[in-house]
Amino acid sequence: MTADRQARRLTPAFRLALFAALLLAGCLAGPGRWIGVATVGAIAAVACLGARVRLRVLLARLAPLVSFVALAFALLLLAPVPAGTPTVRLPLIPHDLPRAGLSFVLAIVVKSALVVALATAFTRWLSEREFLAALGGLRIPGKVAALLYLMVRSLRDVRDEALLLTRARDSRGKPRGLRALRTAAALSQVLIIRLGQRADLRAAALVSRGFRNRLPLVGAPTLAWHEGACVLAAGALLVWVATL
Repeated sequence: MTADRQARRLTPAFRLALFAALLLAGCLAGPGRWIGVATVGAIAAVACLGARVRLRVLLARLAPLVSFVALAFALLLLAPVPAGTPTVRLPLIPHDLPRAGLSFVLAIVVKSALVVALATAFTRWLSEREFLAALGGLRIPGKVAALLYLMVRSLRDVRDEALLLTRARDSRGKPRGLRALRTAAALSQVLIIRLGQRADLRAAALVSRGFRNRLPLVGAPTLAWHEGACVLAAGALLVWVATL
């Protein structure tokens, strides 16, 4: 039996609660806590392998971190360093960088990479319907569960609209230089307008079907007491390890 099928045997509420515990551990891990980083990183790697996440997909989702790191290093190089501030000299960089700023950037990169890897794996193990069932299984209020579900569902709309606009731009000749910045600004405006139109249509569809601030599911299992105990124990262990 594959890891994906084994995960499917667990209730959606248990999977979502375990995912939340792992995310908390990933946010607590950081530079200076390399035991926690290594442990959570190993769990994220195993989760990605078990979910059969393609390396190309994972690298594509981690690509924005490269732009952030480049911008952060540029700001660190341009920012003046007050006298007496602890600094660090990196190879191939002729300037001293403030230690506090470098630690802050490194912490964001490590935490973001762990969160992205875990989220990428768990999106393969938790469909949109299972996510709604998990919210109900955790006994989250119906209105809050509906809002969270619709927010997650809207992420796919953002991706689809962005891909359509990008393909339309590339089919007309990919702009470069200053024109690329102007085109990106124009595409952002169009994207916001289209997402607003989709939201209005979805709201009208929900109202026409008698939406009453909740999206009930029939037969959605709740989180059993032994599953809750396992999540609490695993979460406490992960938080302890992440802070080592």
